[in-house]
Amino acid sequence: MNDSYSIVFVQGAGLTLGGTNVWALELAQRLTQAGRRVGFIEHEPDAGPLLLDGAVPPDVNRTQCNLAASGWPSFRKLRESISAYEECLPCIFVPADSVSAFAMCALIARQKTESMRVLVVGHAESDLYYSFMNYYERMTHKFVAVNSTMVGCLEEQMPDRTDDIVLRPCPVDVPGTLNRTYSEVRNPLRIVCAGRVSNYDKGSGKLMPIAARLTELGVDFELSIYGSGPYDACLRRDFEAADEEVKRRVRILGQVEPAAMPGIWSSADIVLAPSNFESTGLSMLEGMARGCVPVVTDCNGPRDIIRGGYNGWIREKDDINGIAENIAKLARDRSLLARMGAEAHATARDKYSYATYVPWFTEMCNDLWGRAPMLWPVDRKPLMPEPGRRSLPRRALSKAVRMIGIGT
Repeated sequence: MNDSYSIVFVQGAGLTLGGTNVWALELAQRLTQAGRRVGFIEHEPDAGPLLLDGAVPPDVNRTQCNLAASGWPSFRKLRESISAYEECLPCIFVPADSVSAFAMCALIARQKTESMRVLVVGHAESDLYYSFMNYYERMTHKFVAVNSTMVGCLEEQMPDRTDDIVLRPCPVDVPGTLNRTYSEVRNPLRIVCAGRVSNYDKGSGKLMPIAARLTELGVDFELSIYGSGPYDACLRRDFEAADEEVKRRVRILGQVEPAAMPGIWSSADIVLAPSNFESTGLSMLEGMARGCVPVVTDCNGPRDIIRGGYNGWIREKDDINGIAENIAKLARDRSLLARMGAEAHATARDKYSYATYVPWFTEMCNDLWGRAPMLWPVDRKPLMPEPGRRSLPRRALSKAVRMIGIGT
């Protein structure tokens, strides 16, 4: 075991609900259990409660940084905040979510490069996030892409770094054997949608229309929605505007502790994810790990994982009727539901389990630490210039920056 350095995850948006943070928290717990030194640098969130604050493993070293999650900080503000990063050295930084996180790493890579390495795990696929990875390529030792489309984009944009770009989707906790039952045909089909409640990326605005179409098709179902996010109030309005029969079948349950989700997945039949953007689909994989059949939309992450009609169903993003018809088919044929659930579990177990991810991640970090440092050029500004500064209003820019965490 190499304990000469720490692995430090930079939480650019604070510990708000999102796949990137869930991944970092779970991985941190497993790394500390393996005896590795792990740290979190937590920037100030600009929206939403710290829903995951209580989930930080006790052995993780937490450092607060007063840089905001969104917007472009001044260089003076970066300099004033550098101590939060310096006290984590020596370490491998894993920056995410904000230009501030990348810029701070670049600033240290100019001054104390011997004491740091940088690993970028690409959880998002916005143009802004790709611009981060390109601009800060000179300090980054390795890029981990979570889907094959991202690999292709990075290789096209950085052809001289192809050896440092690897494909590895985010993992989930998967029991070795599947020991569960499914709802019988005389009982409602149990559908769960869980994660950040957002229409822009997660497609939360489709949930009530899907429920309405299922009701029209005569499907006996219960749809439970877990999570919180910017679409909360709109989802409530969608619910109140629905017919009484549809409302009777839908429950909006809000955020629950991460530790409660395995039990929720184990009692559900289907994981529903009608996303507009999904780099991996962490809640989809969590449901699959417990034998839920995924019914999802055609995004880059699910496209790599789901084989339609075998381990799940995948439909076009706006195909409300197709999504409902796939669910109706599972409602009619509960033996098909059980077979596809078993295949979903096997897919998660064989390809997306922490049991194989943690040893791989640890070995990769040891390899990075053995590499030569990457000095940030003195003629290159640590703070990436604001994209479209003259044409994009700051309010719109700040909103765009917050969107870099939309993928996982």
